[in-house]
Amino acid sequence: MLSEANHRINNNLQLVVILITNQLKKASEAEGIQLKNILTKVEAISTLHKHLYKNDDKRSVDISSYLRDVKVSFFDVFKENDITTNFDITSFKINTDQAMYLGLLLTELLINSIKHAFKQQDYKVIDFTLRLNNGLLLFRYSDNGISVRDKFIKPKLVDKICRQLEMNYDINTDNGFTFSMSKKINDE
Repeated sequence: MLSEANHRINNNLQLVVILITNQLKKASEAEGIQLKNILTKVEAISTLHKHLYKNDDKRSVDISSYLRDVKVSFFDVFKENDITTNFDITSFKINTDQAMYLGLLLTELLINSIKHAFKQQDYKVIDFTLRLNNGLLLFRYSDNGISVRDKFIKPKLVDKICRQLEMNYDINTDNGFTFSMSKKINDE
């Protein structure tokens, strides 16, 4: 029954993706940017449901496989904007709720970097590391963007997602943007 529910949710999410994509074709440039942001977030959730549907265990997902698929959904945007990405994600199982929030968090950080970090800059890099070490989840994301250097920033959606995950985080803008957090979780 759970498998059928995930299948229906995935189908509905795909329908939402199609509807947003159709609106994107008709949208102005400003509306298009907003619709693309929504689309990437819906795709991150849809990707999680694809993983759940394929997986016998509906309570957990391999975070490495899931977040790499989230990255793939940005492939064209990275190429279009000439952004180099380095992802280092340890493979481990994590419960689906935490996986969804980590996927949304990564998506939001990627969108923010693409939109705000690389103003008039030739060399653009995004680095992401996720590890589980003795039950401690370590999440580190950075870009070398120059537009936020030495500024205090607290992205609202990032903050809300971290509260959902019950994780404290640090943001450093000395050399671009660096976001890091850690949390004790149960190994699965």
